[in-house]
Amino acid sequence: MQAQVNGFLKYLSIEKNSSPHTVVKYKADLIKLYLYLKNNCDIQNPEMISICHLRQYLEYIKDTGSLSSSTVANKIAVLKSFFKYLHE
Repeated sequence: MQAQVNGFLKYLSIEKNSSPHTVVKYKADLIKLYLYLKNNCDIQNPEMISICHLRQYLEYIKDTGSLSSSTVANKIAVLKSFFKYLHE
C-alpha cells in the first residue's frame, strides 16, 4: 500500500498542484489508515480493503480522539480522494 500512497502523493504535488502542507496532511492521514489496517485487519494491499474496513477505521478515529466533525469530514475527504485515485 505504501507504493500506492507514494504515487498518490506525487499525483497531488504534480498534477493537482497541491500545497506542500496539503501533501503532508494527506500523507499523515494515509499512514494512519495503513497502520490501522495492517495492525487491526491484517491488510497490506488496497485491493483487500472493503467499505466495512473503512467504516471500522472511521469509528476507531472517532473513538480514540476528540476530533471535531470538520476534522472527521476532512479525513473522509482524504480517503475519498485516495480511493478515487486508485480506482482511476
